[in-house]
Amino acid sequence: MGKKDDPGTPGKKPAKALDRSGETGEVTRVDLGDDLIEKTADLIGVPQQHSSEISNDGTISSDPFESIDSRLHSARILIGEGMLEQAKKLLHHILVTDRGYVPARQALEEIHETELKQIFGEDRRGDRRRAKQNALHELWEDPSEVVEQLDNDLGLELFQDSESMGLFSRNLDSMLADSSPQDFVDLGIGFLEIGLCALASQLFRRAADTLKNETSQEPDAVGDLTAAVALEAYALILAGKPFDAIASMQGLLNDSEIKADRKLELFYLMGRAYDSLKKPEIALQWYFRVKEIDPGYRDVQERIRKRCR
Repeated sequence: MGKKDDPGTPGKKPAKALDRSGETGEVTRVDLGDDLIEKTADLIGVPQQHSSEISNDGTISSDPFESIDSRLHSARILIGEGMLEQAKKLLHHILVTDRGYVPARQALEEIHETELKQIFGEDRRGDRRRAKQNALHELWEDPSEVVEQLDNDLGLELFQDSESMGLFSRNLDSMLADSSPQDFVDLGIGFLEIGLCALASQLFRRAADTLKNETSQEPDAVGDLTAAVALEAYALILAGKPFDAIASMQGLLNDSEIKADRKLELFYLMGRAYDSLKKPEIALQWYFRVKEIDPGYRDVQERIRKRCR
């Protein structure tokens, strides 16, 4: 599994007030980066006093001399109210002031996980699905136990060679013949978390292929398709296949009917892929495209700063 980059925000400057009045039509953005793989420790306690004021329209009024803990508390209020974009803006301002502030990073990870569930409809599945997931988690707290159970069920010698992997993939294809794109994504993320990145990429590809047939009838499916392709590319990068990752994204990148802001994650992953190919100049071009659309997107500022030294 690839080394996780520190997405710290460069520079130290005073936090500015955030004014989101008049903004409409925000689109939920999913961070499909390294937070799929590693989770941080339990949240550190947060003081309850705060001086930020949150208006009914989501505008944040913040005292520039307000403490970081107080601003973090304001961000948590926004998260609790479902105002995720406003919360992310405030958390990014906190990280501008103190790039090493762990509670702010943890809060951003919570938001990313929530967005991932929203884009793939996890929240609509209800208590029954969550209870099933909790039961599975109790059965297999150690990811290696999941792999061992799969190995036992399918009668394989756990991927000791390409033939074993091929046999597993064929059996998996048969088992998932009638599955939905969401099922492919769920299982793919599970394989990604236990380090089977190449296998995860195949499942994300199945999800993307299915969603391609739905985009003509359901315009909203474009967002799901983009997310599935981004997951596939991310898994391929982690699997050490950056050329394949680039190829997987070309179709959507060349689609003129999809707006640039909906391709933001693909632009970012193109930069990551070219980084893996040891081509920092080309990677930098893609990171600048991300910055033009959203200067605060993930760790793009830090990646640009490192390559412009």
